Amino acid sequence: MSWLEQLALLVISAFFVATNAQAGVANTGTLGIGSQTATQGDTNVAITISADTLTNATINGVTILTFDVLFDVSLCPHLSNITVAAAGRTTGTPEISGMGCPGTGSAMFSLAVEGTTVVLPDGSGPIMTWQFNISGSAPTGNFPLTVSGESASSGPLPVSLTTTAGQLTIEGAVGPTATPADTATATSTATATSTATATEIPTDAPTAGPPTDTPSPAPPTNTASPAPPTATPSPAPPTATPSPAPPTNTPSPVPPTDTPSNTPTASNTPTASATFTETSTPTNTPIPTPRVTSGASEGSSNVGGSAAGNTTLEVRTSPGGEVLGTGTAGPDGRFSISLSRQLSAPETIQVFDTGNGLQSDLVQIEAPPAPIPAVDPVGAAILILLMAAGLVWRLGTVRRD
Repeated sequence: MSWLEQLALLVISAFFVATNAQAGVANTGTLGIGSQTATQGDTNVAITISADTLTNATINGVTILTFDVLFDVSLCPHLSNITVAAAGRTTGTPEISGMGCPGTGSAMFSLAVEGTTVVLPDGSGPIMTWQFNISGSAPTGNFPLTVSGESASSGPLPVSLTTTAGQLTIEGAVGPTATPADTATATSTATATSTATATEIPTDAPTAGPPTDTPSPAPPTNTASPAPPTATPSPAPPTATPSPAPPTNTPSPVPPTDTPSNTPTASNTPTASATFTETSTPTNTPIPTPRVTSGASEGSSNVGGSAAGNTTLEVRTSPGGEVLGTGTAGPDGRFSISLSRQLSAPETIQVFDTGNGLQSDLVQIEAPPAPIPAVDPVGAAILILLMAAGLVWRLGTVRRD
């Protein structure tokens, strides 16, 4: 093969490499959330979020990254002071643009700046740290952490991501040792009363005297012819009266009553007291400011981004205040608003949160880059021949010099 043929083959190979690079799509990367173990009442619990991103030769670095972290809804009232900070190779400032509590148990993260500035250069490892406090009454156990709704792009080209899950483990706190006050007072009351009364009154009275001795009546009169003189019996003997009764015998007076008293007293009252007081810090989550993350280019008729959940939004021109579209953010804060006309460069728009009185930064509409004209096979062959001829002429000129 001559040197001219080798040169032509080299030019053809370079042409196809350049063509394939222009038509390529960003490579697939990974996005994952780490695992952490904490205790009830812990503060500044940190969970690392990592990413592996590698774009191709045409594009370099991620310009927009948004995703949700889903967790058990029972943790909503027990997480407070929720923040996020940049880590590793991140050049932008990550934000928590929405919270799903108490409805779904989710947090929406975003990493982007206006325009097409790279906020996440190619590489691997940590990109941000999610921090929060855990209340002392939080439930214990293992709680899965999953990534959902991920979206990334490098300029106008999407970057495909696969996700990996993590886990938050909460252990029970060791409470303070309670020292009860032991106060024992024994109280025993017993009262015994014994009363003995003895009364003895003997009565010694003799029976009545002997009965009166009365003689039998006189026999009837015996009357005969000429009755002799009446015989009159002797008068009855006098009645016999017994001697008077002897005096009553009364014993000595009754001795006084003997009442013994025995009242022992003992008191025993045990008392134990232990008190544990726990104060729970309420969760205070700031209202996120609206952000435009997609659709801010010439010819677009739809603008998307993030804001507070379930709020009413308006897309307006600035200056002028022309309302181009109205919509409502979902529970997770994401929104997509259809416009009444297509956007054109270099006009400027803003998204207004009418419910909370917040507004996004100004976003200037940019014109898309001019497309690279396609070259058909015939044109490519002609271009190669012209380049080869020019190279041969140049070599000949060098030799003559």
